[in-house]
Amino acid sequence: TTLYIRHNLHLSTPMNFLLNPVGWLHELSEKQITIAVIPDFAISYCLRRLAITDRAKIANLNLEKLRLIFNGSEPINIDKLSEFLQVLEPYGLQPSAIKPCYGMAEAVLMVSCCSLEDFPRVLTLVNGCKAISVGQPLSQFDVRLRTEHGHLCREGEIGEIELRGGTLVDGYFETNKQFYNSDGFFPTGDLGVITQGELFVTGRLNDRFKINGQSYFASDFEYAVQSLPFVQPGKVCTIQADGRIIVLIEAKQISVFKHGIEYHRQVSDIILQQIGVKLPGENILFIRPGQLEKTSSGKLRRKAISQAYLNGQILLAAFN
Repeated sequence: TTLYIRHNLHLSTPMNFLLNPVGWLHELSEKQITIAVIPDFAISYCLRRLAITDRAKIANLNLEKLRLIFNGSEPINIDKLSEFLQVLEPYGLQPSAIKPCYGMAEAVLMVSCCSLEDFPRVLTLVNGCKAISVGQPLSQFDVRLRTEHGHLCREGEIGEIELRGGTLVDGYFETNKQFYNSDGFFPTGDLGVITQGELFVTGRLNDRFKINGQSYFASDFEYAVQSLPFVQPGKVCTIQADGRIIVLIEAKQISVFKHGIEYHRQVSDIILQQIGVKLPGENILFIRPGQLEKTSSGKLRRKAISQAYLNGQILLAAFN
């Protein structure tokens, strides 16, 4: 698109961002970037670095030219998004610049996005958790939701997102895997809600847990636990194994832990407070570093982690 309309395109590598996220903000400022595209983890990653950055080093930061930040590729942490806006608003970042969006490779990327003028709506789900709008689907796509029993969803009912039309591809390269269902829609494996014409993505079908008849998502637990100061950022994984919900946590400074019971209590309390689910202490496991596998794009390989847990390959951290 940038080539076609003859606009400048500035590219960087993920490694450059990981090494210096504050430098990424400076680049946006110095080059007067107007549109940026990020995965959601970039927001919390920037916040962690900004928290330990001398304010004098960002005094000249100017983000007034930044009109749009497309935020997608993974579930959006609403609390961190609000904090990001609050921290950077003094440097010219407008709240309306943040545009949560939804897309996938099979659709050659974007399927829906928030309107350019408005700040996205936040919806409280039946289970008490929150989801943020990714806007109305693009006009070239037919989007519908289907329940786990195969019925089309009513307004406000959670179901699997199915797509048809637009730039959706015909199938996967060199595979006979069925791509479309019987009436020509592609089941995405993502779950969501449509209300007032807007799509709210709630999680992945395979990451959904049923507790007392209510649906919860692994990311709900992970965002809650990651807010605790002793938890390593991005190092929480929630799985379901042997009929139980298990939270695997990599914590900071494992060698100096002296209050294991207290850490378990804090994790249990924050989950109860933010999600309304009471987890037994034995379902909360602190583990040794380096065991939570991720994809090349930084997403948890939940299936592989679950299998490692079931095989007894997850090593627990020792408390002093």
